[in-house]
Amino acid sequence: MKFRYLEKYQLKYDFWREAPNYFLFFFHRRHRKTDRISQILLVSKDGGINFNRWKPMHQGMQLYIDKFITFKDVLFCESEINQTFFYVDRDLKIFSAQRYERNETLIPCRFNPSYIIKIVGKTVAVSQKLK
Repeated sequence: MKFRYLEKYQLKYDFWREAPNYFLFFFHRRHRKTDRISQILLVSKDGGINFNRWKPMHQGMQLYIDKFITFKDVLFCESEINQTFFYVDRDLKIFSAQRYERNETLIPCRFNPSYIIKIVGKTVAVSQKLK
């Protein structure tokens, strides 16, 4: 498979260690100022011989991935656009998805994917009258 216009896209990739021969390639447009989301996810389950395009869907809505981390037998994905984080199994099926708020930051545990650190930003009102 030849991917044209590589200079216009940025590539993130990962080798899924606990799912032998799985590769995940994530292309997204560089320096694009538009509302249209341009992302391409390619997955190989045979060590890179064949690649299939993957469009994660949940409840009839496409999820756009901003960050992904491979764990033992699951893939953790975060979508800032959809305000959703989700887990994917080896068959690329979403088995858990949850929404989060804009003022929250998620940090998945590297040792156990079922643990997530959630940092919640709070707005603090500062008085205009300082004495």
